[in-house]
Amino acid sequence: MSLTPFIQKQLALDLHYPFVYLYSKSKKGNEKKMKNRTDNFKWMTLIAVASLIVIHSCKTDTKVAPETEKKGTLDRQTLIIDSLKMDDLLMVPKIHFPAEYTKILNTVVKEGDPFYCEINNNDKLLIETRLDTTNNQIYNIYFSYGMSLDPFFAVFSGNKPVVYITGLELTVEGNGKIYSSGHTNTFFNERRLWNVVGDTITEQRQPFLYSGLKTVALTDFPVYTDTLLQFEVKTIRAEDSLEVLINQGEFYLLKDKNNIVGWWKLDNYMRSNQVKDVYYLGD
Repeated sequence: MSLTPFIQKQLALDLHYPFVYLYSKSKKGNEKKMKNRTDNFKWMTLIAVASLIVIHSCKTDTKVAPETEKKGTLDRQTLIIDSLKMDDLLMVPKIHFPAEYTKILNTVVKEGDPFYCEINNNDKLLIETRLDTTNNQIYNIYFSYGMSLDPFFAVFSGNKPVVYITGLELTVEGNGKIYSSGHTNTFFNERRLWNVVGDTITEQRQPFLYSGLKTVALTDFPVYTDTLLQFEVKTIRAEDSLEVLINQGEFYLLKDKNNIVGWWKLDNYMRSNQVKDVYYLGD
């Protein structure tokens, strides 16, 4: 192991000053005493060198070992489901899952299947997987566009439905967590988290829903300090760039081009006349 300039400098100091100290104290003494002290000094020097090397190693070798970084992660695979285009609307459903613990089926649901419906003859049985790789319970995951364009995923345990999750994208982590997203029966692309506990799958409550929609103002309108709408922050001008940050019910936190934020209340329950691309997609 080569010594850095820092260690070399420290060694030079440690080797010089203790020797001067021992020599000055031993100048009037006998040679034997001097020799003993010199031997002691040699041990002190070895200890000092070892200490410096250890300290230097601790300060520089802080990277996490590759096997630790990879621990707990699973190789993920993606299945893209048949897309659907209607006018200007394009839906591309997909599902992500741990490859090692999943069997891809991707077959049209047939009569006799617990998910079969005569009306939706294009429903699909997507995969057979383990939602939590720490146990051996197997689940089947289906996808349907619904009876009136209401896409959703259905999770079954055997013949028993466990949960129905609306959305266009589903991510099975393999650790008991499921993430869903999609602009379906909502005003924007909603992201949700689901927890697998035993035989149940329940949604994790969030204080707000993240949107992240980058859009523009269609008209002038005010934004406020809170959802009581009592104190105005500023007026957003038509054609100003906006980002919809978070949502809580009918209220949205907006950020303007100058990074000023304020609360806005949805103005129309089908399609906003004030903020572009905030609209209800569903029935």
